[in-house]
Amino acid sequence: MTEETSVSAMPLDRARAISTAIQNAYLWAQGIIDHKPDLAALNGVSLAEMLASKAAIEAENRAARARSSGGSYPIFSICDDRLIAAAYVLVHYEPDRKAIVADSGKAVAVLPLRTGRKRGA
Repeated sequence: MTEETSVSAMPLDRARAISTAIQNAYLWAQGIIDHKPDLAALNGVSLAEMLASKAAIEAENRAARARSSGGSYPIFSICDDRLIAAAYVLVHYEPDRKAIVADSGKAVAVLPLRTGRKRGA
């Protein structure tokens, strides 16, 4: 499947649902929103699908601009690839103090979040 095929094959409402779930997880972790995000929209979603959702929204943003004839037009925010990868890891790996990947001096792991601890700390 080519990138163009995967982008056109993903319905825009699904792309937005995936992107919104990722963005809400980030916003909650940073303490920007108070309600804990529902990550159910990401269950069973592959990394390729998450990246395709970004591409679908980018394509829609470009199309909206082209349709605007120089006037105003709506755009939808997109997630950085690093945030998409982090959300994938969060949803697809169980909390464990062992590194998933590591390099000298740093590692990626999913740690249990203690109840009562401040988000983003």
